[in-house]
Amino acid sequence: KGGSRGGWGSGGDAKGGKGVDPKDADPTRVFVGKLPRHTTQEALSAYFSSTFGPVAKLDLKYDPEGGFKGFAFVTFADPSSAEAVFSNYGNNYFDSKWIDCQRTGAQKGGKGGK
Repeated sequence: KGGSRGGWGSGGDAKGGKGVDPKDADPTRVFVGKLPRHTTQEALSAYFSSTFGPVAKLDLKYDPEGGFKGFAFVTFADPSSAEAVFSNYGNNYFDSKWIDCQRTGAQKGGKGGK
């Protein structure tokens, strides 16, 4: 009973459907989530550059009203800096708060989104 639960090859889940192709993933780019609302570009850049290595670009995300959304993308000058962030996953703390640092090509879907 109930047999068809979204047949094979039917296009995946309805949320997004656009996976990131691993060959398109940037080895220097890190998604940083769970950031405090008061995070500034200067403070976050200082944290990552002093802890892991030179930051080439930092992109904090804001809503249309200008409020910080609590996440950012950090691009390092060297892939080894990004690898150091991932290796330190459980111990990445910014402003005394744990932050969720992930590879940009490894989005799992289903977490958050609200």
